[in-house]
Amino acid sequence: MKMTLTLVLLLGTTAVCLGANDAIDNEGRAVTGPADKSGEVLGKSDTRKPTTRPVSPEKGEPTSRPKSKPKAPPAAERIKPIRCKSAAELVSTVMTALEKKDTKTLHALRVDFAEYEKILWPRFVDDRPQLKKQQPKFHYFLLEAKSKSGVMDIVGEFGGKKLELIGFGHDRVEDYQTFKLWRTINVEFLVDGKKTRERLFGAIIERDGKFYLLSYPS
Repeated sequence: MKMTLTLVLLLGTTAVCLGANDAIDNEGRAVTGPADKSGEVLGKSDTRKPTTRPVSPEKGEPTSRPKSKPKAPPAAERIKPIRCKSAAELVSTVMTALEKKDTKTLHALRVDFAEYEKILWPRFVDDRPQLKKQQPKFHYFLLEAKSKSGVMDIVGEFGGKKLELIGFGHDRVEDYQTFKLWRTINVEFLVDGKKTRERLFGAIIERDGKFYLLSYPS
């Protein structure tokens, strides 16, 4: 049998009946009203609403409270492009960066996406019409991935060693009207006194009297 406990409280000469949903406040006053989930009693003079969780309109089930959006991370630092005045200066800059294991400089010597999309890609499409339906962003993504792997390879093999440039050569030069590509670059140099010949990077871009790289082979 369910029983409801009723307590008679004498305040002065007045008797007050407290039911199961009633209580006494911190100052000894009787307050009546329903209790919220925290166990506090809400009296008639209390304008607060009982604590409830928002309900999903689809399922009719309580949903979690909306969380504040996390702050966006700071924008990644962009690498400032490095452009050389000659092919010889470019090759020398690559060798120096390798000795220092300076991957930031090695990547800064490559073409960036803005120039690839606006300058190089339209000429590539003119030369090969089958590229017309393809996106330059996708092709640059492939160059980016290939170059990151290529830089890791050459730094892993020659980074931190004493390098001395002997010379370099190229197989051919392709003219795209607004720029030229020096293809198949072979670099001859000494590694800790031992002579070697390697393809350290891909094509050299020559544009407006400046020289930089298209990619690093992997």
